[in-house]
Amino acid sequence: MILRGEGIVEDTNKEEQLFLDKSLEIIDENIKELEKNCKEGIDDVRKLSKYHWERKCEMDEIEEAMSMNDVNHTATLTNSGLSKLRKLRKAANSPFFGKIEVDFDGDEESFYIGLTSIMNDNDLIINDWRSPISTLFYNAKIGNTSYRAPVGIIDCKLLQREQIKIKNRKIDRIVGTDLHVSDDELQKVLSKNSNGKMKNIVTTIQEEQNEVIRNLKDSKIIVQGCAGSGKTSVALHRLSFLLYNDNKSNSENMLIFSPSDIFSSYISNVLPDLGDNNVLQTTFSDFANAFINRFDKIESFSEFLSKYYDGINSESQNKSNQFKYSKEYIDALDKFIQNFVNSYRFKEDLSVFNATIPQEYLNRILDNDTTSSLQEKIDIITDEVYNLLRNRSGVKKSSIRVAVSRGLINPSFDPRATYNKFLHSKEYVDSFKEEGNSLNKKLLEFPDLIGMLYLNFEFMGYPKNNLIHHLVVDEVQDYSPLQMKMISKMFSGASITILGDKNQTINPYHRYESLEELKEQLGNSAKYVELNKAYRSSPEIMNYVKDIIEEDSINPVRNSSDNPVLLKEVDKSNLFKTLVQDILNLKEKGFEKICIVTKSIKEARAIFEGLKDSVDNIKVLSNEDDYDYTTLVAPSYNAKGLEFDAVICYNDYDNDYTNDEKYLYYVACTRAQHDLVVYNEPKTLKRGI
Repeated sequence: MILRGEGIVEDTNKEEQLFLDKSLEIIDENIKELEKNCKEGIDDVRKLSKYHWERKCEMDEIEEAMSMNDVNHTATLTNSGLSKLRKLRKAANSPFFGKIEVDFDGDEESFYIGLTSIMNDNDLIINDWRSPISTLFYNAKIGNTSYRAPVGIIDCKLLQREQIKIKNRKIDRIVGTDLHVSDDELQKVLSKNSNGKMKNIVTTIQEEQNEVIRNLKDSKIIVQGCAGSGKTSVALHRLSFLLYNDNKSNSENMLIFSPSDIFSSYISNVLPDLGDNNVLQTTFSDFANAFINRFDKIESFSEFLSKYYDGINSESQNKSNQFKYSKEYIDALDKFIQNFVNSYRFKEDLSVFNATIPQEYLNRILDNDTTSSLQEKIDIITDEVYNLLRNRSGVKKSSIRVAVSRGLINPSFDPRATYNKFLHSKEYVDSFKEEGNSLNKKLLEFPDLIGMLYLNFEFMGYPKNNLIHHLVVDEVQDYSPLQMKMISKMFSGASITILGDKNQTINPYHRYESLEELKEQLGNSAKYVELNKAYRSSPEIMNYVKDIIEEDSINPVRNSSDNPVLLKEVDKSNLFKTLVQDILNLKEKGFEKICIVTKSIKEARAIFEGLKDSVDNIKVLSNEDDYDYTTLVAPSYNAKGLEFDAVICYNDYDNDYTNDEKYLYYVACTRAQHDLVVYNEPKTLKRGI
């Protein structure tokens, strides 16, 4: 029998097992049929492709087009079948994880909830977790409720909600609860060790997370979430939900701006676990590389940070970087661009479609507009010329725009040369009180990459990326307002979900007081949401860091681990002996992923050198493949976004965390799920100071 309310069924429920057996039988049959169809489809694509290329020279244009269409059509159907097959294989051992009983005006129905929908002929026997009815499983309380369906709001009564655990194709246990996940079940999931990759949370999505995932009303969403609140998981499950609900989009129409390649690799399993293809991912530096060239090397954000935390930068470099992250820098850049734009003139008459437009006429239009951007001026003149010539045969506005652009902008426009002019301009000097250092081709530093990219887009126009329908920007607290301004303009037609934590800022030159400030870039209609429940770290860890960053809103969800944060004073003379012993102790507790988190990469490399002969399977975390190692050493800015079973937070007395760097320390400590050991607690960050 099933216990109403909180409780666990002791005996296997025969009714549910019979339904599971029937479901598995249907899934197995569907898998066999799909495997057969997909194999035939792959063979057909090969045969059609071979026929096309062997006979291509004999075909006329119509025959060639029809032949290629046959290949593409068969390939599309086969890919669709392969996608269904992958989802069914994911569901083969555990086709559902929940069940709800719903009363529709006296008509009671049961609905099973799983990773994907399962059909038996034309009957839907298991509902996809993203379907409208599944909303009741995640959000609704027992009793009268409603949900939104394609036909409108459906009123109903939720009679029962059950979480069903399946193990080895058998019902393991059933939990009936007023919440979609009982606290006992949630705690079991949270207490598990890290396995090296982020896992999907489809069976444990919480109500506040579900509100973000299923939000179809707001196209722009800003999520402020504390460390371990599941921000990235929410973003990935939101993309999966949008894939399900937007029949005009596929995985190639979605893009994630990720903080690093390491992080991209860490999250790479989530969407495939949900049965979806991985979406496009990039870092801001890699994205910018497509538009800025003529440099031997373009600095990444991580490399930019390492120079600061390793103490490589001079005082003047830090002063310059601080300015380049300020509002004053943006204002100076905007003034320079506008003044430069206003100096543009047509140097000769414009010849287009056998017509000549006098340069005096065109320049008069420019003189009457001193506030529009260069691209806006080009649009205004294009419209003016088009209106003059629109009655002529074959006139195209796009061709006129090209001619206007060439006539107004020197075809050899050089972003580096123009940016160098800005660094020595009156606008820059008036604001910074001294000239900037000219750039050479050897290295483009990250702050200058941002400024030059902005200058390039303001002059040459923003690429309108209509391919991307849904955009996610993760760890947004480390993006400057100028970066977000560019991203917002480039992807103006896409839905945008940005996620971050103002308290996890690792950029020493800029910090948002609130991520709500980003409404200035996304628009005031953007929805702002806070996720303040911490699921990753134990309450002992979260209460320790809450005091350091003075943030009372964070609510640890996990049960006590009975493992207090261990604070140690460790002298350099016995550092490596102590580290080896602590690593052994943590491994004896059953922890599989351990990370020694340092402040700088220099410290990380020194610790690795001292441990590599004593600790097996250890590596400095520097790229995506390194995360497979069981013991890692990493500067906190490289470990950001990742999680480990246990963390040893090493603080060097010679390079201590200052009070201005308490948020970096917060990042370091909150990488730990279960145990945190702190060597030499930073003096200026101790509680009460």
